[in-house]
Amino acid sequence: MDKKIINLIAGCLLLVAAPASGQAQTPPAQLPGSVDPGRLQQRFETPPQPRAAPEPLLPEGERKLSPEEASKIRFTLSAIKLTGNTVFSEADLLDIYQPYLGREVSLADIYKIAEAITARYRNAGYVLAKAAPPAQRVENGVVQIQVVEGVIGKVTLEGRVPENRKLLDAYLQKITASMPLKNEDLERYVLLINDLPGIAAKAVLIPSFDTPGATDLVVQLSEDRWDAALTLDNRGTEFIGPVQVRLQGGLNNALGHYERISAQFVTTRNTNELRFLDFGYAQPVGSEGTVLGLSGNISWSNPGGSLRPFDVEGQNRSFSASVSHPWIRSRRKNVSFLGSLTYKNTITDLRSSPLTEDRLRVLRLGATADFSDSFRGVNLFGAEIAQGLDILNASGSGGFFRTRQGGREDFTKIAGNAMRIQQFTDLLRAVIGVNGQYSFSQLFASEEFGYGGVPFGHAYDPSHITGDHGLAARAEGQFKLPFTHEILTSTELYTFYDIGSVWHIDDNARGKRDSAASLGAGVRFALQNRLYGYLEVADPLTASVPTRGDEGNSPRFFFSLTAPL
Repeated sequence: MDKKIINLIAGCLLLVAAPASGQAQTPPAQLPGSVDPGRLQQRFETPPQPRAAPEPLLPEGERKLSPEEASKIRFTLSAIKLTGNTVFSEADLLDIYQPYLGREVSLADIYKIAEAITARYRNAGYVLAKAAPPAQRVENGVVQIQVVEGVIGKVTLEGRVPENRKLLDAYLQKITASMPLKNEDLERYVLLINDLPGIAAKAVLIPSFDTPGATDLVVQLSEDRWDAALTLDNRGTEFIGPVQVRLQGGLNNALGHYERISAQFVTTRNTNELRFLDFGYAQPVGSEGTVLGLSGNISWSNPGGSLRPFDVEGQNRSFSASVSHPWIRSRRKNVSFLGSLTYKNTITDLRSSPLTEDRLRVLRLGATADFSDSFRGVNLFGAEIAQGLDILNASGSGGFFRTRQGGREDFTKIAGNAMRIQQFTDLLRAVIGVNGQYSFSQLFASEEFGYGGVPFGHAYDPSHITGDHGLAARAEGQFKLPFTHEILTSTELYTFYDIGSVWHIDDNARGKRDSAASLGAGVRFALQNRLYGYLEVADPLTASVPTRGDEGNSPRFFFSLTAPL
C-alpha cells in the first residue's frame, strides 16, 4: 500500500480514537472549522454596511417680502402667466393656481402659488428649480410667475485636486449635461467622486454671476494618499491565537488612475500558528462608477494547543477578479450589482502527509441595496448566487482527500443578508440583522455557512458550527454617552443577542442540525481619535465552547485596539 495512504489512515485514526496517555492530548473527532485554512479569511472580512444617509442638498432661497407686507398688496386674480417652464406645461400646473382665479388675493397668495410650483418641480427631482413672481405691474389681474428650472453654469474644483483630473471632469460633465438639473444626477456624480479612493468631495451651490438663472457648482476636494492601521485583539482561538495582530493599509491614486492598492497581514503571538497575507487592487473604469478589482490571499497555519502534537499544517491560496457597478447611487438609496470569479486551493497536512485538499473555482453574482426611510431607519439587503465550476483542475468528484467526501466542485448555493439600523434619538439606536445560506448539494468546508465570531456568534470561536444550510440573526442596542473628554472623545455602550443554526446535507445524518446562541455587552471607545477599541463580555448560552474545556460554558472576555498610523 502507498506510504501516503498508510500515513493518512494512521493520522485519521489518531484524530478519532486513541485515548490520551502520558502527556499526549486527544483532539476533537474532527478538525474544527476555525482551523480549516479555507475559512481563515472569513475572520478578517468586513461586514457590509449601508451607505444611505438622509442629507438633502438644496440651494438657499431668495429674500421676499414679509407676510405682513405681502398681505397688504391685494387685487383680483384673473390669470397666471408662466414663463420659463419646459418640464411642466401650463396645463400640468393649472391645478395649483386654479382655485385662486376670479378671487381677490394678496401677494402672499401669489408667493404660495410660486412655492407650490417650486415644490412640484423639486418633488420631481429638479433640485435647482424655483418659481417666483418678478417685479411687475399687475394689469387686469394678470400676474406673471417666472420659472427658473435650473442649470449648472460653471463648475469649479477647489482644494487638493489630483494631477490627473480626467475622471473628475467626466463626472462633472455629467452634471452640467443634466438640463434642467435633476437632483439624482447631482447626487450620483458627486457621490461617485466621493467613492474614489482617498477622496472626499463637498458640493456647494452658489448663484451664477455670469449666467442669469444659472447656478454655479463648487466642489471642494480633500485627498488622503495613504492610510494604515494596526489592530490587536483576542478574537483568535486556542489553536490559532487567541491574541492576533493585524497590520493593514493602502495607497490611493499612487499610479494616477484613481486606483486603490491595499494589503493586510495577520499573525499571532506564535507566528507559526498563523501568517495571513491579503492584497487587493481596485480601479474605476468608465464614467458611471464601475470598478474592476483583483484580490488574493495566502495563509499558512500550524495550529497549536491540543492539536500541536499532530503537526497539522494548512495552506490556502485564493485569487479573485471582480466587477461592481452602482446602478443607483444617491444619499437615500443605493443599488449595486457585483460579480466575481475565484480560484481557490486549500491543503491540510497531518504529520507531513496529505489530510485534505480542495480546489474550487467559483463564479459569484450578487446585488446589494440600501435605503433610508421616514422612520429614521437605514436598511441593507444583499443577495448572491454562487456556482462552482469544473474548470482549471478543480477537485474531481469522489476525491479521497476532500474536506467532505460528498462535496461537489460544481455546487450551487444562494445566500442573503439583511440589516436595519433604527435611530430612536441622537444617542440611542438599535441594529438588527440576519444572514443565511441554502445549498443544493454538499459543500466543501470553505463554502459552508458558519456561525461564530463577529458579528454572528460573539461568544464562540470563528466557525464554531458550520453546515451546508445556515441561518443566523442578531440584535444590538447602542447608547452613545452624551459627554466627551479631552482624552476620551467618544464612548458607546452596547448589548447584543445572537443565534444561529446550521443544517448538513449528509446521507448518514440527513437533516442534522447544530445551533448556538450568545448574549453579552460591551463598550466602544475612541481616545483622541488616535486609538479605537472595544471591551466586551459574551456568554455562550446554549452550547459549550469545546476549546475551553471545563470553562466552555463560562462568559468570555474580548478586546480590540486599533491605532491609525
